[in-house]
Amino acid sequence: MNRFDEILKKSFHKKIPISVLFEITYRCNFNCSHCFYKFSRKEKELKKEKIFEILNALKKSGTLFITYSGGEPFLRKDFLEILNKTVEMGFVVSIFTNGSLINEKIVEKIDKSVNFEISIYPEKISLYDPKKVLRNIKLLLQKNFKITIKFILFKNYMDFYINLLELLKKENFENISIDYVIYPSMKDNKSYKYLIPEEKELKKIFSRFPHLYEKFIGEISIDPEQNICSAGSRFLSIDPYGNVNPCPFLKLNCGNLMEKTFSDIWHNSPNLLEIRNLKLKDWKKCLSCEYNKICRKCPAISYIDSGKINQPSEINCFFTKLISDIDIT
Repeated sequence: MNRFDEILKKSFHKKIPISVLFEITYRCNFNCSHCFYKFSRKEKELKKEKIFEILNALKKSGTLFITYSGGEPFLRKDFLEILNKTVEMGFVVSIFTNGSLINEKIVEKIDKSVNFEISIYPEKISLYDPKKVLRNIKLLLQKNFKITIKFILFKNYMDFYINLLELLKKENFENISIDYVIYPSMKDNKSYKYLIPEEKELKKIFSRFPHLYEKFIGEISIDPEQNICSAGSRFLSIDPYGNVNPCPFLKLNCGNLMEKTFSDIWHNSPNLLEIRNLKLKDWKKCLSCEYNKICRKCPAISYIDSGKINQPSEINCFFTKLISDIDIT
């Protein structure tokens, strides 16, 4: 076990919120059809002064990693100020962004220690030209920023992804995060199905790039006493309005930072305590399933699908069977 894994393990057992995803706005200049936040209410966002106050509380609680997300974080006019303050406080900082608003002027104002995770979508999904995002990625690379390129596989776009992966391979770019799981919106949990690639499409891309397939088929622990998720134990999310959630997709409001202290929420929230103690044995109906060894159970998807965090999910079962039926040999 390396030093980083040791830190993660200790933070999990000691219940230290070592990593926090801070969604500082749900506003976005894209209009992606699959977006989890598409139907989110737009309320009054936290002011930067309150964000700094929250960061101080997180620092005292042992947080090391802050990831800023959205929406699109760069739509906040004060984002660079917030970002630089976070770096100054000693956090390891990452940004989830669609990459469209990055330019030379912005790049010059960002500390080189900041990590970027940039999503690339087909134009018809995001209503934005992906070539422009790729140009901005090249700009960041020229300035020596660390970048991970992320994308979700959508039905009918395999040629787009294959061409993109070939391009990245030609440029010797290896920091790629790929997924085929689409988180359905809380208010529209069925429409995701028309975007899911077919088995033959996944086979086409995974046969071409087998190393991308390997992350999905490795067996996982089936120890009934194994904790299911790091959410609520070493990880949590904060939305633009100060609501604390176990993760950005599991909207179990654990308390609002405009009304309670972070310490109070972290130590006393019933919802956090419930997710924190969730174990594999709590999925009683899943223990005898033939797919149990490869099923990456997700409390968030279960909650969206069934209203409970420990129930079999039609969505999760669908994705697990889809990936298990693929033969790339």
